[in-house]
Amino acid sequence: MEKVIDTIVFKGAAFEVIEKPETIYAGKAIYANSLNDTEEDISERLDHKQKEDLSQVIDRVMPERDIHISINYWRIGEALHGLIFARETTTENQPEGVDVFKMPASLFIRAYTDNNTVRLMCKETCETWELFGLIRGVMNKYNFKMATNGAQEIEIYDSNDHKIGFAYVPVEKII
Repeated sequence: MEKVIDTIVFKGAAFEVIEKPETIYAGKAIYANSLNDTEEDISERLDHKQKEDLSQVIDRVMPERDIHISINYWRIGEALHGLIFARETTTENQPEGVDVFKMPASLFIRAYTDNNTVRLMCKETCETWELFGLIRGVMNKYNFKMATNGAQEIEIYDSNDHKIGFAYVPVEKII
């Protein structure tokens, strides 16, 4: 279970520092064919059913929420990147065809798509993934850097239409 260990308030918006234990995610992973592929290239290859059909995932953690994990997007040029459409689960033993990703225990900074956060981007609404860049800007001001332990950026949605949710960026404290 994750634990809030600090809250950063930046220009009226809350950014929570979270301790998250090792977590198992299961679903459908799509990786780029090369280091030069873009997010659009990956998205074009995704079949809608692959993104949405997570019914085969077993031992799901409740409440059940849509989760998207962005793999290595901030490491462009250094590692292949991809997307995982997943559910949190209690086991890595999943049926054939279900991809498993074990997120190492890590610190994260998370933000929510609320009015205070979105207005920092001079917008009225935003996609949850857009908060990744905002979090990266804020974390630098508070002595954090991107984690190097293999943890990845996560979107956890609070609605079926994916209009609202949390963005998590894995971080390390700069000492």
